[in-house]
Amino acid sequence: MVTAISVSASAIITPGLSLRVAMRGSFWSVLPSVLRLAISFACVPLTITRIGADRYGLWMLALSVSSVISFLDAGLTPVLLNRLTESNARGDAIAFRKYVHSAATTSVCLILLSFVAAAFGAVVNWAAIAKVTDPVAFRECRSLFAVVFFFDTLALALGPVESILFARLEMVRPKIYGLGASLASSGLLLIGLWWNVALPILAGLTCAPLALYRLLLLPALGRHRIRFRPNWHEFSCTVRELLPSCMLFIVIQVGTVAIGCLPNLFVARCYGLTDVAVFSLSTRLVGLPISVVAAALPTFWVGFTIAWQQGNKMKIRRWLTYACGLTGLALVTYAVVMSLVGPRFLSYWTHGRLYPDALLILALGCGATVQGIINWLSTFLHSISDLRFEAICCVSAAALTAASSAVGARTGNVALFAFAVVIALVLASLFPMLARVRTWLSLPGDRASVSIQPLT
Repeated sequence: MVTAISVSASAIITPGLSLRVAMRGSFWSVLPSVLRLAISFACVPLTITRIGADRYGLWMLALSVSSVISFLDAGLTPVLLNRLTESNARGDAIAFRKYVHSAATTSVCLILLSFVAAAFGAVVNWAAIAKVTDPVAFRECRSLFAVVFFFDTLALALGPVESILFARLEMVRPKIYGLGASLASSGLLLIGLWWNVALPILAGLTCAPLALYRLLLLPALGRHRIRFRPNWHEFSCTVRELLPSCMLFIVIQVGTVAIGCLPNLFVARCYGLTDVAVFSLSTRLVGLPISVVAAALPTFWVGFTIAWQQGNKMKIRRWLTYACGLTGLALVTYAVVMSLVGPRFLSYWTHGRLYPDALLILALGCGATVQGIINWLSTFLHSISDLRFEAICCVSAAALTAASSAVGARTGNVALFAFAVVIALVLASLFPMLARVRTWLSLPGDRASVSIQPLT
């Protein structure tokens, strides 16, 4: 536990986030993500060769389903990030200290829940759900899900440490540590493959560094004179205060999880684990640029919150316009190029074990383009706590994704299935969010005269 002096008013940072600082923080956010993706992608041929296409597909399915872990925090982590940033921008040391203590209490609760998540992964009959036929994959199935769920919950539990540093505009150190964790994870993956360890052990070796590296950030909180310790009384008061926003965030997270894991589940049940491997690997290929976007978002989330608090809508409009425009152009170009060269590249890369359809890669590329723009829009809506509207969009997108997945799966063509999912995202999320953001940024007056409440 870090022993430090409590936060004082003079320690609060009130200036806005400049584009230079945002870009520097984004660079150190993007670099670990890109290196991690590049190294893991480079390891794909060796991984598939060592463990087989079915076991690889099962691993990808476990990682996809583990996204359910994101709502174990009951929506507190993202809402606390907003409150920490807002109180920091206002120079409110008392509120900042209260939210720090609540974040620490949240971490303790989630560490305890990690064991519950592991037990849940161990008791569910995932082999029946995914129709696993490979005998080795069948034996490893429950242990694999238990390990992945455990470490994903630990990563979520330690997330508030990074949120506090982000709220104080210290964005480089956490990302440098994340880079080291990514390199360690990749190294352990290679060691595990070399020794031909069981799939659950391999998953544990790769997940552990990414879950635990935030422990090394605790001394940085001490240097900021931040006392990271649980306070159950303040936690109960904070939960009552933030409960409406947290409930909306849970709805958003559930919708996001459904959108992320439903396609893989439908592919597993309707086509097989080998097709899950093809679908997942193609998604990773076309999603390389969107991973760069996603890595940069936390920095701009803080920047949007500070700019909104200070009434600087012009900065937000400028940043969002450039971000969405450049993201859309880059991702569309990348999708077209990958649809031309991607199938042969993946076939060569997997030594002929997997060969995706060019139309599938194009469909997934279109989905990545839509998702990239949605990520920027939802980050702004997160930053101003317009959660009710986001919840409506996520629930609608999840429902349409489920319906379109069911219809698309019956066509017998994975590419048509992917296009159906893309259409669901466009209709339920992209168009409504574009209209909503435009409405918010066209409101007259500065931020000081506008409360952070959903529009009616």
